Amino acid sequence: MLPVGFEAHNLDAASEPYGRHAALAVAGDGASLTLRENSTGLNEDVQLFVAGGKSGLTVRDGLQRERISLALHDDGPRLRLLDENGQTLFQAP
Repeated sequence: MLPVGFEAHNLDAASEPYGRHAALAVAGDGASLTLRENSTGLNEDVQLFVAGGKSGLTVRDGLQRERISLALHDDGPRLRLLDENGQTLFQAP
């Protein structure tokens, strides 16, 4: 299957390179929806994904560090909360 996708931007000459961005991608065995806010010059992402027997939600901060990860694997859900250094603050199970 060839990758397909859609992107939407609300950028204009006055706000570049800042703005909001949404991307929907479908490729191979997966799909993802990424919502990006860039109001400070830093990208903050929320990504919903389904791929290879796993689905979930990932939230990244302005420096693209993963901060919250919720994944639904074949064997059950997993939740991780991370600090700004990538250290796990909380994990279940």
